[in-house]
Amino acid sequence: MKRRIRQTGLVVVAGFCSVLAAAQGNTPARNVGLPMDWSYAHVLHSDAISDQNLALAEGEPRMMYNLLQRNQRTVSPVALSGAAHVPANHGPKRRAQVDWSFSLGTGIVAPNMSPAKFTFDVNATPSCTNDFVVFGLNVAGTTSGTLGQPNLLALNNLYSGPGPTGICPTALAPQANPSVMWAYNTTTSAGGAVLTSPSLSLDGTKVAFVESTATSAIFHVLTWKTGEGGPAITNTVAPTTVGSCTVGSSCLTSVTFSNSASDTISSPCSDYASDKAYVGDDNGVLRRISCVFNCALNANPTIDWSFTLPVAGTGSAVTLTAPVFDSSTNRVFIGDSLGELWAIKSDGSAVAAGPIMIGGAGCTVTNPPNRVGTPVPCATTDAKFGVVDGVILDSGNSKVFAFAGNDGVTGSSATVVQASTSLASTVRVGVGQGSKGIGSAGVPVDIHMAAFDNNYFGATPSTGFLYVCGTNTANTKPALWRIGFNTAYPAMNSSASAGPLQLLNANGVQCAPMTEFFNPNVDVNSGVAGAQHDLLFTGLQTATGSVLSFDISGAFPGASLASVSESGGTSGIVVDNVSTSAQASSVYFSTQGTTKNAVKLTQVGLQ
Repeated sequence: MKRRIRQTGLVVVAGFCSVLAAAQGNTPARNVGLPMDWSYAHVLHSDAISDQNLALAEGEPRMMYNLLQRNQRTVSPVALSGAAHVPANHGPKRRAQVDWSFSLGTGIVAPNMSPAKFTFDVNATPSCTNDFVVFGLNVAGTTSGTLGQPNLLALNNLYSGPGPTGICPTALAPQANPSVMWAYNTTTSAGGAVLTSPSLSLDGTKVAFVESTATSAIFHVLTWKTGEGGPAITNTVAPTTVGSCTVGSSCLTSVTFSNSASDTISSPCSDYASDKAYVGDDNGVLRRISCVFNCALNANPTIDWSFTLPVAGTGSAVTLTAPVFDSSTNRVFIGDSLGELWAIKSDGSAVAAGPIMIGGAGCTVTNPPNRVGTPVPCATTDAKFGVVDGVILDSGNSKVFAFAGNDGVTGSSATVVQASTSLASTVRVGVGQGSKGIGSAGVPVDIHMAAFDNNYFGATPSTGFLYVCGTNTANTKPALWRIGFNTAYPAMNSSASAGPLQLLNANGVQCAPMTEFFNPNVDVNSGVAGAQHDLLFTGLQTATGSVLSFDISGAFPGASLASVSESGGTSGIVVDNVSTSAQASSVYFSTQGTTKNAVKLTQVGLQ
């Protein structure tokens, strides 16, 4: 199978070029850029490369990226941390050195949201000038000379490290810094901040994001211009707005999609093929927006339709998660704060399937939690029963995976649910005690997105595993679990195959969403029999928080591979390259505590 993969690798790259050109109306360019935003971990295909899978992926660039990333050429494995062996850590360590940690002023990437990384050319040495990371910040922007505060900015010159290490030019110093590529105050409404994850166009020239206030939500698309803002983060500028945009200028296009509710957890999901985006709000309304990345100059996006989820009963507003669009079924999958999962027709005409109850604290879809008329004792005091992250969609196998902290099963209410895209044929797996019975006086915990290991994407996905941060079996201390699959794949096993591995001795601590990355050009334990390439990353969200990595190449890990203190823990984590160049295979996130920094660390060793 490895021989087959390597022979078809060029086909995958060519396929990605054609998809990029078709989706954005461009002539195929020499470089093949790769955007990595929050949505790329949510739309997957578990099988290895085949003509059928490539044909399916031509309608969905995220699936094409997944095939490309899983089948890259292997160079001689190296320990990119610079160490011959990276020992397992049993507690967070403070770094003597760090690649870089860059102040974001007064804002952070909101909890469980992610920055977005753009790699200009996957076939070349990583670019110091053209590769960048975008950070959307949860504060209102200001433009005030040297006292400005951006809420959307990009950093380049990423591949620098302590002293002379790294391929990007930097002065010799204990800690190198990236450069501000651009820094914008994008606030257009009083108090408007970026509370969710941004989404990138395929060519990286545009960023879609949501500005939220307490009572409104505005969908924006920014065409950025290098050099606007910076070199200090406080030198913030306002982008050019519609009516004044010219070819070569920056341009901010906008449409208000809610005049009555904020958007706190629903990141916009782009359908590149149709140039549309889906986004929800905190009042139970899903919307589709047209004219996203391919608008005419000085044209604003428009709202195609609004669909209010027909939630049973009356009560407080329903918060929607990030939507995930399935091009194969033309359905949008979206969860809500009551613990439900829905499939909505992509034309907004009706519910296609569901809802089914993922969390809900033991309530039902006819009597959801915290609604008028819901019978006692169902969910009157329990907490953290909602679905808070977008689903993972395995489109090729017509499966979705959703997560919640309280499904009502006493002693095992932290849950992972696999369902078909018709929201039938569910398999439910408990991953710890969860929040059932904890009540408002306890320390409940949400469960965030899991991640598959690399074996799940091979010729025999049944040998793969799903890794999730649940809780311990008798409390809400964070713990790592592993779930397997039946030989009659793609059915998920009905019980976890390994775990729990306690990650911290404290109740109620949430993990950031899991991020997995397969790097064929590293061996995380040089000298140990068998190359080990598969890495898992998460962060623990406490005042003294940390970022952790795990080697999931083989057996279930007995400890973290590396663990480093980070103020307040981490946002969602994005991973970039499989490069063998110094400092060019990294992870990026923002801290969550009183120290508000953008951070880059090496994939191996977190150094």
